[in-house]
Amino acid sequence: MIERISEESLNVTLAHLLSRYGLKALGEVSVSVVRRRRPDVIISINNFRIILEGKKDPNRLSEAISQCEDRVDNGIADICLAIVYRLFQKRNRITDFVGGISISQRELEDLLRTMHYDVVVITYIDRAFYKGRLYEFLKEHIRFRGEYKRYENISFDELFAIIMQSYEFTISSTIVDEIVSMINAKLELFKDIAKDRKLIERLAKELELKRR
Repeated sequence: MIERISEESLNVTLAHLLSRYGLKALGEVSVSVVRRRRPDVIISINNFRIILEGKKDPNRLSEAISQCEDRVDNGIADICLAIVYRLFQKRNRITDFVGGISISQRELEDLLRTMHYDVVVITYIDRAFYKGRLYEFLKEHIRFRGEYKRYENISFDELFAIIMQSYEFTISSTIVDEIVSMINAKLELFKDIAKDRKLIERLAKELELKRR
């Protein structure tokens, strides 16, 4: 039955669908499965690596996010998408869709095209900021909380568009520029720092800034 389809099979089929759907317009695209402690489904676009960490259970989204963070932190992926396959929350619709107890590869592809998804996008730029001492300092002293980009109940077409946007944004950005942008977006939070000389001095020490 379709409920028994592995998450790896879903991820691999989704990756092939995305690559055929239009990612190839960006350049040389390949899909591979690299087996480590657990399989990594990698879409490679001009040697830029995107990993899909899909889960059938919405309660495992946090697990998928953690796995994505690990993949990006260890240089395995440039972008990682934590995905929830929403149709698996509605078991009665699954049987109606396939019309029986088994499903062919064609039916699985059609299912993924019509399914909706919850997605969290994690890039190497995100991790460069959230792992840094500046973020830890802001989180401790002014309750700064960063968030990854999240999308709920999106269609296959929207998922494809998000991947395209994330790819184009990431390859055209520099880490420094985007970290500055993240800080500027929350600039109001820095008012508390400006009023506290000791806090400013500690921030300078955390960033290892030297006075000229």
